[in-house]
Amino acid sequence: IVMHVHGQDIRFKEAAELIEVDALNWHDRLTWPGIEEAADIFPKGLLAGIDETRALVDGKPDDIKNNILDALKKSTENDNRVIIAPGCVIPITAPDENIEIISQTVKKTRKG
Repeated sequence: IVMHVHGQDIRFKEAAELIEVDALNWHDRLTWPGIEEAADIFPKGLLAGIDETRALVDGKPDDIKNNILDALKKSTENDNRVIIAPGCVIPITAPDENIEIISQTVKKTRKG
């Protein structure tokens, strides 16, 4: 089960403690906690890493690539529990090239 904790003033600790889920998703680039803190709070999967507004809608592919590389670095430091994902839905106004760079970047980093 994946749970999305929505908003900017979220109750991440409460969600992690009260609800038995396999992974949590939240606006990690916009609100507390960051990936490192979330990994300390929640011992299971984390869906995070991409700023769904500033990077996906308003940014360039390099902004998204930087989000992903940063999240993967933090993931490696936390037992690779981060699944790369936007903090919320992908807005319909996100340019195609910004969406396409997500899988391209993850695939390139896996090949090493």
